[in-house]
Amino acid sequence: MSDESTPQAQAPHAMPLCDMVMEGGVTSGVIYPKAVVELAATFRLKNIGGTSVGALAAAVAAAAEVGRVRDPAADPGFKRLASLPDELQAAGFSRPNATRLFDLFQPEPATRPLFNLLASGLNLKGKKLLGRLLLAIIPNFGLAFGGSVVLVLAGLYLLGLASGAGWLAAVLLSLLCGIGAVGFAIWRVATGPLVKNGFGLCTGYVPGSERMAPCDPREPLTLWLSRLINECAGKAADGDPLTFGELWRPTDDARSDPPDWLQAAGTRAWRYVDLQVMSTNVTHSRPYRFPSEDRDQALFFKPAELAAWFPPNVIEHMVRSAPDYAAQPHEAHPATLPQGMLMLPAARDLPVVFAARLSLSFPVLLSAVPLYAVDFEEPHHARRSFERCWFSDGGICSNFPIHLFDAPLPLWPTFGIKLEAERKHRPIGATPETADNRWFLPDRNDEGRGDSFLRFDERASGAGRLAGFGLGILNAARHWQNHMLVRAPGVRDRVVRVYLKKDEGGLNLNMPPPVLDELTRAGQQGAAMLARQFAPGSSDRMNFDNHRAVRLQNLTGVIEKDLANFHRALEAAVPGARPWQALVSTRAARGETDAAAQERQQKIALLVEQLRVLSQAAAHQPGVLQAQALRRVPVIRIVPDI
Repeated sequence: MSDESTPQAQAPHAMPLCDMVMEGGVTSGVIYPKAVVELAATFRLKNIGGTSVGALAAAVAAAAEVGRVRDPAADPGFKRLASLPDELQAAGFSRPNATRLFDLFQPEPATRPLFNLLASGLNLKGKKLLGRLLLAIIPNFGLAFGGSVVLVLAGLYLLGLASGAGWLAAVLLSLLCGIGAVGFAIWRVATGPLVKNGFGLCTGYVPGSERMAPCDPREPLTLWLSRLINECAGKAADGDPLTFGELWRPTDDARSDPPDWLQAAGTRAWRYVDLQVMSTNVTHSRPYRFPSEDRDQALFFKPAELAAWFPPNVIEHMVRSAPDYAAQPHEAHPATLPQGMLMLPAARDLPVVFAARLSLSFPVLLSAVPLYAVDFEEPHHARRSFERCWFSDGGICSNFPIHLFDAPLPLWPTFGIKLEAERKHRPIGATPETADNRWFLPDRNDEGRGDSFLRFDERASGAGRLAGFGLGILNAARHWQNHMLVRAPGVRDRVVRVYLKKDEGGLNLNMPPPVLDELTRAGQQGAAMLARQFAPGSSDRMNFDNHRAVRLQNLTGVIEKDLANFHRALEAAVPGARPWQALVSTRAARGETDAAAQERQQKIALLVEQLRVLSQAAAHQPGVLQAQALRRVPVIRIVPDI
């Protein structure tokens, strides 16, 4: 029985804090519900982030924290999360043995043949894959195949080429033409309906489906997610969608305020739950973080267009919350907002489900979402225009954004759950000796530095090795920053790696219930490992105090190096260049008032003088702290804030 000091006995807003970041992986997201519930028994989730299906899980977890603080007794969110795996394992409606998870992905009628063809090959390889694909062609592209074969045979027969000794050649030719016709039909779907459908098989929503009752097994993905988020937050399923503003301040009383110990440290601005998810603007070739507060590039939407992507309650709220369009001050000839287009709601008013869906747009499977932005490539003197931007899966640029809530000296831990392929020399098994191969969490500060191996050169065929090499190049380009960060000291000790078999997670939409159940338990156990290690008062040698000590060692090592360089820069007289002190008086912003310029100059001069004093200490015996820091020592760099 717990006393009043245990986390479970405390009011939600008084529980110990933690952050959580979840990786993308389509169906791998079944790992997260019970993992979140496990952590929520010890901690309150303060900052939550994710990408792709990790963004979906993060949005639902954030909603659950709102539901818990609003109604601690009922706790609607975490109770629903605990039952979610069973809900996803329940029977679907589209085909025998289909689960609810599979049927969340509902293709458009025109893209259904291609979806069925792809779905038929899931979890298969080799001859079984080829056989299943051939069987799937009959109901989905049989007309193209059969019609082509019949027409070719008939033509050859009329020409007298399909009789006697030529019949075998005629049959083979007709079959080849049938295969070509199927390929052409697939190409027509891929370049026609799929492109028209936002470059995806499924938009995630079916107009009119909002008339279905909640928990109807025919609910499409976005409708199901919208209702799930609302229900977890204690709102009506089809009422106004949960917004980011409600996450930031879910109640009107002191429960939404910073804890007393943070207020004593000077904290005033505060978000009770800070949810951040990643998406990729393919048109701009860069990642976007939502809610976006990018003042340089506002976004716009067309309600009529997005009605194919989102249920009416979401669209109606966005229309009501759309602010008046105001051109940027630097626009000499601002754009005129076209008829039927609105500015995206401010961050506070943006629906949580909207941001989650933008991050969830897994290429080809789920359609990208169309938004609009002002085209600043036009000449400065020309009137600006609005151009469509396609937002796709956040994992294209950052599939594991563990950096989202990082701080040089953290006040509470930021946990990560990273999904990786099963290790060659440590296969996952059911025996006591191999059961622990499902997880890895360092139990010493020098562990976790090793790289994962993509063993593409061990595949049986040359084609397989070549495909693996290409995939390795793509993965390196996409994920190198995440992979390096996870190996860094002060990061690797708070990221539990959960290893998956080939038939688990990813695009395996048709995983049977036993596999779904196994993944659910894997996520729960991974979260339990983190909770035991970082729980307040933990005696584990890798506890939060150890983590803080590592971060302090890292920070001082980095400061030593950078401030030593700063000291050298201040002291060196660069030929032909003015001293740094003389640059303090330079006005950086046009139109700055004298009072503002003076205030800025005074602040810069004060900081430079203080840094000069610190830099002298750093330059004395340089390298002492760097040499003692854990490997690999991080660096401080100015990078874009995304």
